Amino acid sequence: MVQPVFYLNNLPAAAIPLAMKAHDGIIIPSAFAIATGLPVILASIILSQSLTQLGHYIGKMQQIEKWTRKTAAIIFILAGT
Repeated sequence: MVQPVFYLNNLPAAAIPLAMKAHDGIIIPSAFAIATGLPVILASIILSQSLTQLGHYIGKMQQIEKWTRKTAAIIFILAGT
């Protein structure tokens, strides 16, 4: 159960010397790191933008709700008299 932790912990230490011995050097590991991190970065940007837009939408809905409550109160007061 603990062995994968030790393997993954030592993986970068083993991968860097192997990459330096290869013909492509550090280019392929760097491209892999960027390619695996890019979807996470894009997803976080999209999520933050959608939350910002959701906040604006909720603010507008609260304004509409305020006026709707006032209008309903006036209608109920007029209907009750």
